[in-house]
Amino acid sequence: EFREGILKKVNGAAIRNTKDLAAAFAKEAAEYVIDFEGAGRPLVLLRTDIEAARNRIRQRYNVLEEQFLGDEAVKPVR
Repeated sequence: EFREGILKKVNGAAIRNTKDLAAAFAKEAAEYVIDFEGAGRPLVLLRTDIEAARNRIRQRYNVLEEQFLGDEAVKPVR
């Protein structure tokens, strides 16, 4: 139901770009209430579940840097 949805808010804060989303998830909270455009109900994620998934993903895919939100252009791989 939430797949391909358009994010509207996280814990009441408007989400306009990826930096807003990163900032919303950086705030300590026991749970994150995510509202989507046109959705009748929010998606609720527990912080403990997010942390467990983050660790699994980092290990499974050998992720060295979790996020890059800089303004510089990404250089092509040669």
